[in-house]
Amino acid sequence: MNLSAFEKTLKKTLEILFLFMVFMVPLVFSTQANDPFWVVEKFFLKFSVSILAVLFIVYCLLKKQFPLIKTPYNIAFLIFIILNLTGIFAGVNVYAWSDRVFVNLSYMLIFYMTLWYLDGNGKNGLNKVLTNVLRSGFVMAAYGLIQAGGMDFLPWRTTFNGRAASTLGNPNFLAGHMVLLIPVAFALAAGQGSRLMKFIIFLASACMTAALFASQTRGAYIGFMVSVAVLFILMATFLKEEFRKNSKVIIAMAILTVILIGGFFAVKKDAVQRIADIISLKDDSARIRASLWKNTFYLIKDNPLFGTGAGNFYIKYPYYQSRSMSPAQFRQNDYYKSGHAHNDFIQFAAEYGIPGAGAMLLIFGLMFFTGIRYLKGPGVNGMLVSGVLAAFAGLMVHAFFNFPFQIVPTAAIFFVLAAAACHAQESSSARPANVNAYVAAVLVLAAAGFMAEAVLSARVYAADVYLRKARENEHFNRMYDAVTLASDAADMNPWNDENVFYYAQVLEKTGNNGKSFDTYRAVYALNGAHWETLNALFNFYAMRNDEKGRTETADKLYRISPYSEKAADAEGYALYAAGKFDDAVKVYEQAIQNTGESASLLSQLSACYGALGNVQKTLEYADKAVALDPSFKDAYFNRAVVYYRMKNLKAARENLLKILSMSPDDDKAKGLLKVMNDAGKK
Repeated sequence: MNLSAFEKTLKKTLEILFLFMVFMVPLVFSTQANDPFWVVEKFFLKFSVSILAVLFIVYCLLKKQFPLIKTPYNIAFLIFIILNLTGIFAGVNVYAWSDRVFVNLSYMLIFYMTLWYLDGNGKNGLNKVLTNVLRSGFVMAAYGLIQAGGMDFLPWRTTFNGRAASTLGNPNFLAGHMVLLIPVAFALAAGQGSRLMKFIIFLASACMTAALFASQTRGAYIGFMVSVAVLFILMATFLKEEFRKNSKVIIAMAILTVILIGGFFAVKKDAVQRIADIISLKDDSARIRASLWKNTFYLIKDNPLFGTGAGNFYIKYPYYQSRSMSPAQFRQNDYYKSGHAHNDFIQFAAEYGIPGAGAMLLIFGLMFFTGIRYLKGPGVNGMLVSGVLAAFAGLMVHAFFNFPFQIVPTAAIFFVLAAAACHAQESSSARPANVNAYVAAVLVLAAAGFMAEAVLSARVYAADVYLRKARENEHFNRMYDAVTLASDAADMNPWNDENVFYYAQVLEKTGNNGKSFDTYRAVYALNGAHWETLNALFNFYAMRNDEKGRTETADKLYRISPYSEKAADAEGYALYAAGKFDDAVKVYEQAIQNTGESASLLSQLSACYGALGNVQKTLEYADKAVALDPSFKDAYFNRAVVYYRMKNLKAARENLLKILSMSPDDDKAKGLLKVMNDAGKK
């Protein structure tokens, strides 16, 4: 095979792999992974983009030319990536930061790979790209409808409660993806093409619309209605002739949409109730989102320039999670974890800083600006551009209530459609640049980097598979195998705090406390706000009487969740053990005010007053603790100590004997009783 033939084969291979990626990115999942969706989707994106990039670099080196593609977004993309990189100054988990930066870079690469493919394949290539996008959307929709109908042929560990979730594993995620695709399908069904093809697209759009409503995602309903309105306005304003020619198809789609929506709500009474609950503010999700948004604004206020650093929202948000919440909300949960603000625009500002959010909004603004400008002219691709703009409008409305731009498949297809619209608008152009020795060296280094990323992404995926197997073995009480597999998961992906945390947990459960302690410390180094790890480390430090570690972890627990009884108990104990009895009293009294009286808090407060020598308060709170929980041993011990100091040996002995009647091996009670008995013999 001569070099020219090899180049052609390589180019064809690149095109096939690119189309395969476009089709598969929303469909990939693995029941063998601990996380069958998020981890697998990210692995597929990073691995496939890396392989495509390496093959493309080889292709460019063989041709000795590199295509420079000019678009209206080049500068905005560059600014956004640079601002992503500056997030390193936010003091972040470097792996989580680099992971998110590479994912964002992958989206940009997908955009340019789409344009490269379209530039070489013209209208036929555009049809193939759009067909692959809609084919995968149809598959997702059909599977989601099967799920919503009560049938599912895959053993998910998640219960979808009659809602369509499909291959994205979450009804909200599926809904966002459908909001992105349906307007494009509507526009193509009403545009140019054969009657058969338009009819097929019409049926696909109907299926996707049904799946959207079967997801029962209320924010997506609003986004969908906005997208349909935008599509109608754009066609009626800029495409009057095509709108007139295709009026029958448009009317048919409108009637079908109304029938589907009406039929769905007639059958699904619970979906109607979900909407009624959100309107009347009875639904918890509305209150949770409001709290998330308020708390995130506090985070943005404190970190306006660099944000949390890309991918680090989940590490810094815990310190703000209680800002807009009342103490009553912590009576059921000590801690509210969130990796997302449930509003993409707020999330952009939180993660990338206000400048980074501005760069992302600039990209969106340019997409709409160039699209509207094209529609004002006599372009032949007006229906497609209208559909893409309507899809983007609907998705952005949905993004006010959810986070579709954080969902890997949806974000990837968003950039594929953006590139398709850019090509259709003829707002991109490519020119070849010669590859000299310096450029070749840069390309080789880039290829090596992409290969390293491909290997790393495979390790991360394999680690998730090991993690699933470890959890499965723990479930069946095969603890030796669980520890071994958890160790493999942590070794293969030591940058993921959840992997390492699980390994620490199973070590602790099997009694390997020394190694467990060291592993928890490794989790802490990755994520200093990991709630469960802080609790575990506090207990270890308390047992070892390590004042520095005990104080540091207790302070963090209390800062993260000041209304939590568990956090107040830790902070109060750390202060008590450090001899700061007055400060400990304040913590316990505030905790009682916030969460109400409990035997534990009352007993701890009693002990603090005992250390301060306040006999009356010591007995008062110890008595209250016993009244609440007659089996609470610490309260009896506090009373015994006070009575012993008051020389009331009879009362002291009664309380100690009460403890020993409940727990015959209680060392503290036996020790004090021995002291009293020895003193009585002298």
